[in-house]
Amino acid sequence: MPKDNAPTDADIIFNRANVALAHSQRLVQSWLPTKTSQETLPQKTHQELLKEDEELFKPTPEL
Repeated sequence: MPKDNAPTDADIIFNRANVALAHSQRLVQSWLPTKTSQETLPQKTHQELLKEDEELFKPTPEL
């Protein structure tokens, strides 16, 4: 039995919504100032983020 590769209505709507979202994101980006090289660098390393997560989500005893 050959598989029908025709897109469903849901696929078409989802793709159109994604295209519209990409267009609006690009428009908003054009209004913002360009990022400096300092802003594009990661502020924290992966290890620092993991350590911070461990500290934030430590189980605490209930009172």
